[in-house]
Order: sequence, then structure tokens, then C-alpha cells
Amino acid sequence: MRQIRFRYQPGLTQRFLPVVVVLGAMVLMVVLANTFVTANFDTRNLALIGLLVGLPAWVWIVLNWHKAFYLVMVLVVFEGVVRNLTNGVAVLLVKDIVIGLIYLGYLRTHRFKFLQLPELRRFSRVFIALLVYCLFEVFNPASSNLLVGLVGLKTLLYYVPLLFVAYEIFDTPAKIERFGVLLLIMAGFSAALGVYQYIGGYEVIRVFQPVYIQSATRNLGTYYKLPGTFAAPGNFSAYLTICFVIGMGLLYSKTSRRLTVFSIIGILICAVALVLNIQRSAWLFALVCFFLGSFNQSFSTYVRVLRLGLAVLVIGAFGLAITSNDNLVGDTFSGFTTGGALEGYLYYAPIVPLTGRVDAILHGEILGKGIGQGAPGARYVREDDTFIEAYLSVLLYELGPVGTVLSFWLIFIAVGMTWRAYRQMQGNSYRNIIFFILLWQLFNIGLCVSYAPLSVPPTSLFFWLLPGLAMRLGQWHTQNKANLPVTGEASRVAPTKDGAYAAV
Repeated sequence: MRQIRFRYQPGLTQRFLPVVVVLGAMVLMVVLANTFVTANFDTRNLALIGLLVGLPAWVWIVLNWHKAFYLVMVLVVFEGVVRNLTNGVAVLLVKDIVIGLIYLGYLRTHRFKFLQLPELRRFSRVFIALLVYCLFEVFNPASSNLLVGLVGLKTLLYYVPLLFVAYEIFDTPAKIERFGVLLLIMAGFSAALGVYQYIGGYEVIRVFQPVYIQSATRNLGTYYKLPGTFAAPGNFSAYLTICFVIGMGLLYSKTSRRLTVFSIIGILICAVALVLNIQRSAWLFALVCFFLGSFNQSFSTYVRVLRLGLAVLVIGAFGLAITSNDNLVGDTFSGFTTGGALEGYLYYAPIVPLTGRVDAILHGEILGKGIGQGAPGARYVREDDTFIEAYLSVLLYELGPVGTVLSFWLIFIAVGMTWRAYRQMQGNSYRNIIFFILLWQLFNIGLCVSYAPLSVPPTSLFFWLLPGLAMRLGQWHTQNKANLPVTGEASRVAPTKDGAYAAV
């Protein structure tokens, strides 16, 4: 018997999509007409109207998902202002809707390519295994309700496919540079608003964050943490740290004098805003970047020595500042020397929650309480508004040991991708970008013991996005090695943005 096989036609999706859009629009129009006739008009109907009005935009996002990706980057930075001024938590879901449509656009273009590429295959398999396990955890008998489980899925796994999206988007260094410039420009706007909030003090901060203002009282008075353009100060500091990392990578790559100057300005702006926002962990991470970055790849020994000298000066100034309490930095760290803050960070925050979870597991809670039960976002969909802050503890609480192992397996595969890309980029100035991304990944993994950076945007978003960017950059370098000229010193060969190489 002759076997009939379906052959995919490239134009089939383009012809089929408008039909779906038209049918969907007709269904919505019928629903809206029925709503007006029956005079049963509520917020759900407003949502339907919004969907109908925005339908052309949704279609455009699916068809142009490469461009819509940059829209997400803008929404990440500025959605918090709208959320705080309107006190509407649902505003934060707009970017997630756009990301979901980007995923559809990616599947429309590449289908399941991520399962076929050797460099993505292992990550994809572990991701699918974790996804299947978490789907079972949604229906865990100990879970509060189905909605909590869905929130948990979104918190833990929703941004993971951005690794595949970034892998397809950032296929040339020129695109990575433009992406970095965009991030630094938006960081400049957000930092400027943060400086304005710092100068205005409580009265100004209350306007931009009317719900809850974080403060701390020390020797020099009361400090108020700044939200910038974000919903909370922690999100603001996380974004500044990400932009600081990208800025350092662009600066050390030295692909053009103009980009170098721009990177220096962006780094200084992020550093000033981080200092004013009193984020101790971010300060320490910036010092690590300055110091370890001095030993990273450079075309000149003189430049390395200069970097190291500047780093030592910055670290020395920091050490001098924390020896007294008459300045912002020293006063902020005073709790570690005069109180029990250090013990809290090193013992009570990381160890106590873990011992409680291990004891529960030993008493039979192998499967955990169900995904989402300890997630911060679940506060809005259940009566109990408590949540677990430590990422490692929340994984053990929700998923048990099996889900925790799968989650960290996925995390370390992503870090391994970045490390492999870093090794591939030997002799390439863009290697510096991957170096600082790798430092940032390891820094956030360390924070998982006492904090949950991988559960909250923007860190949870960029943690999966940046490895895809790094891996594609490493692959770009490998594919273009054949164009290397004959030279006795590989470090004196610099790439051009179109994929060729030129001797320096």
C-alpha cells in the first residue's frame, strides 16, 4: 500500500493564521454583542474588549517576534511605574502576554528546532522533564488550588524558553551591541528617576510607590530604598546590576571608541544608582567585577595593569569607607559589625529554612506541597499571603528533592553553556561580555541560598536569556574561525561585526 505523508509547506502557516484571526474576532464580536444586549457588562467583558482591540497587535507580535522581543525589554523597565501609580498588579502580566506571543512566533518560524540542535538538546530534555514533573505538581493534593499551581509554573519555568529565543535573535555581535546599548539607555532613564527619588526623599518616593516604602534606620538617619521605574527597589537594583554587567562586557570588548565612552557613562550611572539604593550585595558584586575583570582577556598588558590599579583603588576606597559610620557606605554595612546581621545572613536566612525542609522530607513529604505554594506571586490568588524568600528552600517546599535536583540541573546546564561559549571565544574581544555574564550567573546562584533572585523579574528573565546570547556568540566565533589570518598571536586578532576577522 502506498504510504501518504504530509509535507510541510512554507506558506501554509501564513495562509492559515489570518483565518484563525478572523474567526477569533467574529467569536469575540458575538460575545460582546450578547453582553450589551443582556446588560451584563463587567470587568471580564472589558478584558474581552481589550483583547479585541489589541488583536491586530497580537497578530503583529506573532509575525514579528524578533522585533517584539525588544518591546518586552522596554516593558520590563517601565511597567513598574504604571503598576505602582494605578495599584494594578495585572499590569505586570502585559509583558508576559507579549512573551507568550513571542513563543508562538518562535514555534511558527522554527517549530521544535531546539530539540534537534546538538548544543540545545541536553538543556531541552532536562527542561521538558522538569516541565512534566511540575505539571504533576500542579495537581498535588496538598496544593491550595489550581490557580496557585499555574502561578508557580509561571514563576519557575515561564522565562526558560527565552534561552531559545535569544539564541535565534542574537546571531551577530552587532545585534548584541545594539541590545546592550538599549539596556544602558533604559537604565539611564530609570536611574535618573531613582536619583530624583533619592533627592526628593519620602514624599517623592511615596508618589511612585504608594503601597509600601522600604526603609531602614541607622546611625545617619532613615534610608528609603528607591523603586526607580520598577515596582519594587529589589527589581530596580537587579536591573542596574544586569546593565552594569553588560556595560562592563562592552567596555572591555573595546570594539569602538564611541561604544567604549558610552559604556563608561552607562557603568557610572548604574553604579551611582546602586550606591543610592543601598543594595549591599550589588555593591559587593560590582567590586568583584572590577577586580576579576582586570585579569580577563585584553589586547594589551598595559591595559590589564591599568584596570587592576583602578580596581584596587576602588576596593581600597570601599574598605576605607566601611571602617567608619560617617558615610553612606559605612553606615549601611554597620549592622554587620555592630549587630547580628552577619549571623542572620550566614545562618538564620539560609540554614534554618533548609533544616526545616529536610526534616519534613524525612517525615514523608517527598513530593513537596505543590508548585506555587511558596511563590511570591501566589499571594494574590490565595488567602494566605506568606511566601518563602530563599530559592533553594522554596524548591524543596514546593517540589521536594526530585524537583529541586531537576531545577538545579537545568540551572547548571545553562551556566555550562555560558562557560563553554567563554572557552570557545579564545582570542576574541567579545569574550569579555561572556565573562561578566558568567560572573553574574554564579553570583545569582549563590544568592539562591538566602534569597530568590530566579523567581522575580528582571533577574528570572535575564538569567535564561543571557546564556542563549552567550552560546550563540560562541557559535558565531567557531563558525568564522576559518577566516582567521595567519598570525603568531591569536590575541591580536579582532572580529568585525559582519563575521570576518582582521589583524589588530
